[in-house]
Amino acid sequence: MKCSTCQDKLKNVDLVVQWYQTKSMVNGYGKQDFEFSPDRSASRGQLRQAIVSKFNALKCGYLFGAHSHFSLIRNVFLDEYSDRMKNISDRSAISFSTETENIFRSLFNAKGVQMNEIWSVVRFATKIEYYLRHWEDRHFMRENNKKMLQARDFFVWQLETYLEANCTVGNFFNMKSNTCLHYKSVEDQLKDNYSHELALFAASVNKGILNQLSNHNFVNGLRYLDNHDITFTDLEDVMYYIFKEDSPELERCGRVILGRDDWYKWATTTNSQIKRIDDNGLASEVAFGKYNLMMLDVHKMCMLRITWLSMTRIDSIGKTRTEENPINGNNYVRQINPIIAKFISLLNLSHDDFFYQLNDFFSSDPTSYIRNKDAVMEEIAHQHNLISIALGISPINDRVPDGGIGIRSSEAISLLNSTNHGSIKLDHGKTGIPDDKLKELIAIANELNKEINYHRSSNPVKYKLFHSFMKFIEDKSGRIEQFLLEKKPEKQLIKLSFD
Repeated sequence: MKCSTCQDKLKNVDLVVQWYQTKSMVNGYGKQDFEFSPDRSASRGQLRQAIVSKFNALKCGYLFGAHSHFSLIRNVFLDEYSDRMKNISDRSAISFSTETENIFRSLFNAKGVQMNEIWSVVRFATKIEYYLRHWEDRHFMRENNKKMLQARDFFVWQLETYLEANCTVGNFFNMKSNTCLHYKSVEDQLKDNYSHELALFAASVNKGILNQLSNHNFVNGLRYLDNHDITFTDLEDVMYYIFKEDSPELERCGRVILGRDDWYKWATTTNSQIKRIDDNGLASEVAFGKYNLMMLDVHKMCMLRITWLSMTRIDSIGKTRTEENPINGNNYVRQINPIIAKFISLLNLSHDDFFYQLNDFFSSDPTSYIRNKDAVMEEIAHQHNLISIALGISPINDRVPDGGIGIRSSEAISLLNSTNHGSIKLDHGKTGIPDDKLKELIAIANELNKEINYHRSSNPVKYKLFHSFMKFIEDKSGRIEQFLLEKKPEKQLIKLSFD
């Protein structure tokens, strides 16, 4: 009993150390009325909860700071003021890239902290940077001011929704709080006689204090979070370049496995979403979410088709196996298993119940595979068709040989023959020995995983960022519709609104 108690105390040492580090973090709230103080009786659960609470308070402080900045720069996106912005100090005051990088680095990888709201800050900060890159182009600014204002109102609404539900108001960065001294000192002047210069000055002060706070936390409270390599450029890359619609591996998979016509339809739809992303307004936010979800879906659909086709080939092998043709389908089952497992890992599909079950199925023993394969193939077809119908792509048809999908076409056979996987030659007529076809399917599946991995493996940080980003994209669905229902168009845009 005594030894067990000693071991429990040793197990808690790491969390106690983390607690005292997080306790030294500054979050804009000042000294709290109640401070958790770990003693020998504190459980690991209590320590973890105390640490998460500290990080969530820090998240509130940062989000209040971002909300203040986005409020103070609102009139930048009005023609009356954007035409007057010509000096570099204005541009520096408007940008929020450094602050966003610091905020993200402060919270990413902290257990128990949801990053969706932080990704919203990243998203609007990248839109601001895109806007500022056209600083000298007055025509561009006038064309995009209204759209940027619309997008800004949406992101501020997102922050407000979270802050009102999860954060206490007495934060130094909350413009509605009396503790927000750097804003309260200019509040009356801004409301009574708006000054563009004064608003940007207040934004600069707000940013300076935010940076002081984050720098203090990096030195004192966040030493055990390994986020020092994350840059704002990394965050931009994850959002805009993590999925490549023009990758040759994805195109080969699409043309061969989906078929030329379906691939062309999908590519046309995707390109229309890409064009809308450049719109900058709310339409771009809708397109941004749809594009990333479509890219995720087409990868999932390709893998499901490959798996379904592979199982039909394995089934054929079992039916045609003879002493003269001793091909063992179990070898291919074992090859499919790690492909599915890697695909799940690369696309962060551990929360996807069906892919999780599919991985378990291919990990099972041969007897279980034979017993359950028909039901699994039926469910694969069902899951595939749910995606394909939504994307306007032909479903798997169980009543047609090979499912009635791309692999049956003469063009698909020609494309498979032209791939660089050795001297494999496919003959659609030799259905009795489908071994080469199965090898090719497995090769295409490996190529698909390679394409996904290419944009992440070179930078392990981006791999983790991608997983976090996709959670944000999935959560983002439907938020714009909710925003439009709750918010009525504002009649007066000239006077600064502090939301």
